Amino acid sequence: MTSEDLKNAAEVEDRREESDGAFRCPDCGGALVEGTRGLNCASCTKAYPIRDGIVRFVTATDLAGRDASFTKVYDLWGRFYDVSAKVWAGLFHGGDTRFRGDVASSLEISRGYRVLETSIGTGGNIPYIGSFSCDLDIYGLDISAGMLDKCRKNLKKWGIAARLCQANAAALPFEDDYFDCVYHLGGINGFSDRERAISEMVRVAKPGTVVVISDETPKMCYSVALRSIDLDPPVDMIPEGVEELDQREAVDGTMWVIKFRKPA
Repeated sequence: MTSEDLKNAAEVEDRREESDGAFRCPDCGGALVEGTRGLNCASCTKAYPIRDGIVRFVTATDLAGRDASFTKVYDLWGRFYDVSAKVWAGLFHGGDTRFRGDVASSLEISRGYRVLETSIGTGGNIPYIGSFSCDLDIYGLDISAGMLDKCRKNLKKWGIAARLCQANAAALPFEDDYFDCVYHLGGINGFSDRERAISEMVRVAKPGTVVVISDETPKMCYSVALRSIDLDPPVDMIPEGVEELDQREAVDGTMWVIKFRKPA
């Protein structure tokens, strides 16, 4: 390890220590303090348990509509997701590396960045966001306990540290202007409130930060279940005033990608 690598590692560790208070109550925005079993809101007194190192801001009983329906599916699918995703990518997209790498190429990430992935799933995108994943302060959020359990095991196997939480992307449990990179690669098509989720991603990004959002196009979604939801890129839901707004298709037209910059 070079002196530069050691310096970067030290800076990331410093930022991780500083970020212990990054979580905020998703209900009222109040500061959270450690309790005997988790985190407690200093303002509204709501308690959020920590199980298996994951802060649980929502449970299945808190959800409704498509959020509840898709969570049930992914909770059951979590343990098998990685295998099925690799098979699908291999059959139709030239492999996992090409499939995830094409979309992840839109990200702007540097060493030492504080990074948030909403709908992190089993963590499959993390190895593709940069060759220096271990030099990032990574946060991952998902609504599915089953997917997060598999993600926790994957990250441990890969030797990558990340703070994981179970929460709704439409009510992110973080303070304003906090992350150097915010991205979402798959899942927003099924959200109950896509517009609010996008607004939340913008809120927690630092001024000047690039936000990337991506999901499947109708070409990718052959199933009857997914034909009932809106698969068009939600460009009209992007907040006014963002800069460098761009939309493209990726992976042979099976994914749409929206990229923009939060004004500095």
